[in-house]
Amino acid sequence: MKNFIRTALLATFLGLIPYISFSQSIEWETTLGGNKAEFANEVVSTKDGGCIVIGYTQSSANGDVSKENKGFYTKNDGIITADYWVVKIDGKGNKEWDRNYGGTDDDYAFSLTPIKEGGYYIAGYTRSTRSKNSDVQHENKGDFDYWILKTDANGKIVWENNFGGKDNDYLNAMIQLKDGGLLCVGRSTSSASGDVSAKNEGGYDYWILKVDSQGNKLWEKSIPGTDWDGYANVSVASTKDGGFIIADHANRKDGKRTEAEKTDHDILVIKCDKDGNIEWQKTYGGSGEETASAILTTSKGYIVVGTTTSSKNGDISAQGNGEEDWWIFAIDNKGNKQWDKVYGGQKKDFATAAALSDDSKNIYVGGWTTSSLSIPDVSGKNEGGADYLVMKFDITGNKQWERMLGGSDEDKICGITATEDKGCIVVGNTYSSESGTVKSKNKGSQDIWVVKLK
Repeated sequence: MKNFIRTALLATFLGLIPYISFSQSIEWETTLGGNKAEFANEVVSTKDGGCIVIGYTQSSANGDVSKENKGFYTKNDGIITADYWVVKIDGKGNKEWDRNYGGTDDDYAFSLTPIKEGGYYIAGYTRSTRSKNSDVQHENKGDFDYWILKTDANGKIVWENNFGGKDNDYLNAMIQLKDGGLLCVGRSTSSASGDVSAKNEGGYDYWILKVDSQGNKLWEKSIPGTDWDGYANVSVASTKDGGFIIADHANRKDGKRTEAEKTDHDILVIKCDKDGNIEWQKTYGGSGEETASAILTTSKGYIVVGTTTSSKNGDISAQGNGEEDWWIFAIDNKGNKQWDKVYGGQKKDFATAAALSDDSKNIYVGGWTTSSLSIPDVSGKNEGGADYLVMKFDITGNKQWERMLGGSDEDKICGITATEDKGCIVVGNTYSSESGTVKSKNKGSQDIWVVKLK
């Protein structure tokens, strides 16, 4: 132990390790899955020290998936439909219950919002339509529709409803506003049909839908969007004035912007009032490519978390470290940049999720990295492929600690949540099996991997 302390102090003195903390040790970890593929999208902490994980599954009554798939399997051509999948985990990392929801076709869950009185709102998109054994009990409006459910505390459906136009409507994020309404944001190719009233401007428009607590549509609006490549999802956060703010990437010069893009791939932020009217929109970036993963509301404005390939140009003030780096920046209530920070190793580092601590004084960011032993930002050794990468920052973007997690194969974070004990829980997808910090055996194809850090 004395030799370890002596080595750590020497490394600190030499500037190799800027900060040492034992607080980010693993409290528990678990993999979830069946014999087919499972995908995680979000995690929300619960008061018992556990969490709710949301995503989708292609398994059927196998492994951790307790019920049969609601869709169909075609063995000859390999077609397997996906169901929403929700898993409740207790404070020790044990599965309490799981539920899958869906219809005869594909159903992909992306967002979950706990209800104060108990239960959950769950949202994503579906291509299923009304049928005898389907959880989707309304007619499909076109191709993919927004699909929103309310459940009780044990996951039993209270109500469900789907919304959309004649083409594709992909719901990426949902939040609850101050008035209790649910705001849903995603991308749409539908044009003046079904629930979509506006003409599509070309490519993927943002489609904003507000429903009440009973799933009834209150209003909807379209905002000219981007030529989405499917690589990133829209992020949204509520604002103190009762409105909302969206972060995404802008990769099309369509003349609809109030500010020109720096390049073909910038981060786009749009501030809207409570009725969905745009108050301002701005782009941020450098000479490379930027992608947003999360936007957080703070006492002084907003923090945007994303990824950049730029290096010390445009809005990026720091030198890049590798092929892709994490880029974190703060803006005020009018969209003016206040500060920015760049973190990463010598290879690819992609930020995918962020969360504020309960006291709003710290930021947890999760993502994945192919870097290895790239002090100071990626000090751990890569276990193989991509590994989980977790960092904790103060509210001005100064790093407090970082931790790599992973096994011999691909491991990528998709969601992160703060916990009441000042730790965090991360969730993502893994192909690893009994290697590195992945202690469980892979259950088939891709599993969901959940890790609690102290």
